[in-house]
Amino acid sequence: MKRKIISIIGVLLLLTAAHQSFGQYFQKLYDIDSSYDWGMDIFVLSDGSYFVKTEAGISNIDHGYWALVNMKISADGSTILNERIVTDSIASLYGGANGGIILLPGGGYLSPLSINVFYGSYNKASAGLVKYNAVGDTVFLKTFTDKSVYFEGMICCAIMPGGGYIAGGTRELNSSSYYKGLIARTDSMGDTLWTRTYQLDTTDLVQIDNIIPLADGRIVVGATSSRLVNPGPDAYYSDAAWFMVLDSTGSIISDTVYSMGGGNILPDKNGGYVIWGSYDSVNASNPDDIRNFPNFIAHVDSNFRMTWITEFPYTPTDEHRAIWMIRQLSDSSYVAVGDQLVTSSAGSYGWGAKVSRNGEIVWNRYYLSDTAKYAALRDVAERPDGSLIFTGTTMNDTLPTWHQTEDVWLVSVDSNGCENGWCVPALVNKIKPTNSSVLVYPNPATSVVNFQYAYQNNVTIKIIDITGRLMDEQTLQNSSTSSFNLTKYAPGIYLYQFRTDGEVQSGKVMVE
Repeated sequence: MKRKIISIIGVLLLLTAAHQSFGQYFQKLYDIDSSYDWGMDIFVLSDGSYFVKTEAGISNIDHGYWALVNMKISADGSTILNERIVTDSIASLYGGANGGIILLPGGGYLSPLSINVFYGSYNKASAGLVKYNAVGDTVFLKTFTDKSVYFEGMICCAIMPGGGYIAGGTRELNSSSYYKGLIARTDSMGDTLWTRTYQLDTTDLVQIDNIIPLADGRIVVGATSSRLVNPGPDAYYSDAAWFMVLDSTGSIISDTVYSMGGGNILPDKNGGYVIWGSYDSVNASNPDDIRNFPNFIAHVDSNFRMTWITEFPYTPTDEHRAIWMIRQLSDSSYVAVGDQLVTSSAGSYGWGAKVSRNGEIVWNRYYLSDTAKYAALRDVAERPDGSLIFTGTTMNDTLPTWHQTEDVWLVSVDSNGCENGWCVPALVNKIKPTNSSVLVYPNPATSVVNFQYAYQNNVTIKIIDITGRLMDEQTLQNSSTSSFNLTKYAPGIYLYQFRTDGEVQSGKVMVE
């Protein structure tokens, strides 16, 4: 097994968004059973309507439980055209992570599944896979083990090129063991062909986040591996992104571990992959503070070497943004959705941002319905005209107080993220891929590289290798020149980042 260790280096990017007027917009709430209802996945269908997979709290005389609900909603968001509820008489059903469901060729859907049953003082679960037809009826629902397993759940799934399916999630064999990443390979009816578990260390908690089958039979896997750090009263779990390449039987061919982040990974239309998550910054006195965990979007090549990264860090104005899902648009840009956390009394807002194919933030906006108590976005789909439809959940103040839980939430916006066809552009920032205001010489260089620039009061210059590792950094006051010693650098290409109070510029340095 070959493994590489990589550190994530962040770059804060800003950009001003343009306006564009667009047709009609809507905000719609759908209450399944006057309980907790979440819109988890959304697809735009060929007739302009929407397929929305939700997780909903369902009540009966004896008890309440979670169920999966499939809804087809009209193009204007006004009407549920049909609704299918998938329930179990004694168990709660969970449909994996948001973004876990996939659209099947010819219609129909495939979704990861967990069936949870409360046994005494333990919550046990079986992992499985459920297939729906085009109108949301269940074709099959299969589990991979029985409920003697302490806890098992599926997060993601995919279609195998040679037929059948593959699903990933997590497994805990008993209450004293640590979670292992779980992958199950099935035939076309969901029956198990093989299962495997994965763990970096025996004390790590591993979850399979995404699975990407390749045409040559290999399987790319993104996983999150968490471990306890900072022992003592300030101990907490920190996530590492673990990317694996498997053969057709699930054996690891190679793997890459990032020191921070998460295992969310999707294929990029232009090659490589887009990844996202959060990573630790330093505040040992309060390690659980959300300010410590800036969220990011990044691009990696086919060997998982980072080519760019964009941060959404905590600021006093924007607070903390949590990314739950990313979709790539027809123009190869990306839209991220999630929530923007504010104070505990104010709750959170739904949040979305568009990032260009080069990592520039195009727009960055938050969304509310009729209340400021709580809102979250979980998925986004692009319409043929470039406009967007979000789904998630929000509080409903129109109901009696005892019904004011979360409802499925649909938000329609234009291509600039605007609900009403116009927005005041927010001041956000831009990274420049080329740099005409900074002179870098000699380039190629052997023992030293020099930077000359217009006089600046506050300048930070970083040298980064192609894996994203920080090699050197200088912060300068009242200067217009600086130099870096390259004698310990291996020959190759390195990136530089030149940051001032107003902008960030970047470029390449060749070391011979």
